[in-house]
Amino acid sequence: MHKLCFVTLASLLTVTANAPAHTGPRIWIGQEGGRIVTYSSTNDLSPSTATFNPSRLFFGGPSDHDGRPTGQFDTLAPTVHTTDFPGFQERPGAGLNPQSVFSFAVTAPLKVYDPTAGIEDFRVAEIVFGDPGPAPQVLISLDAAVTGAGPVNGFEFFRPEEPGAHSHLRYTLSTNGQTATDAPDGVYLLELELRSSSYQTSETFVLLLSKGVAYGSEEYDAAILAATGIVPEPASAMLIGLGLLAPLAGRRRRRVA
Repeated sequence: MHKLCFVTLASLLTVTANAPAHTGPRIWIGQEGGRIVTYSSTNDLSPSTATFNPSRLFFGGPSDHDGRPTGQFDTLAPTVHTTDFPGFQERPGAGLNPQSVFSFAVTAPLKVYDPTAGIEDFRVAEIVFGDPGPAPQVLISLDAAVTGAGPVNGFEFFRPEEPGAHSHLRYTLSTNGQTATDAPDGVYLLELELRSSSYQTSETFVLLLSKGVAYGSEEYDAAILAATGIVPEPASAMLIGLGLLAPLAGRRRRRVA
């Protein structure tokens, strides 16, 4: 496991594990019946007052603890598009074994929202962008794991050894599979799962990250709705609870009309 040190660009592209507590968006981790469960929160900034709901869809919000929009790649240089949000943290009261170690895996090829694709909406990035140029990939913590044509095993990155401990994976766009490079604008979709020898593997969950598509825009909202087709429940129930599903569906109808 590695600590993130905000000193150089190279260090920005490494993985953080068990970082000091700070506020910001989270994928909350718990277990039910011995199986890992991912949760969303009604208030990531104040988890002690939040309600937690099982969720398999994670997307942007107004800002992280540094005031930057979340759910999108930050542009650190013209060819460096990267982010380490959301973080991962134990859901309060989950009672995870503090000696358990969590790893992740990428369960499918990187996808991108394609508003021309009709009912498909999200398509494999290789199909959308691969002709005539190289297709974008996502480097996870440098090239420790790289999205590819199929499932990719990740690495251990989180241990809930003390209250408030959390970890970040860093996601970086690349077109050569080795270094940060410029890549086409779009809303990208990562399908992930969490693993641990202490618990059964989680269901696949989805992380949306955008480049050049603003959170709250019609295209981003349509991408959120399309993602519920990949992880239907409880994602759609969560959107209903947030009052988002009906407005998003209305926008989608206008888009395809």
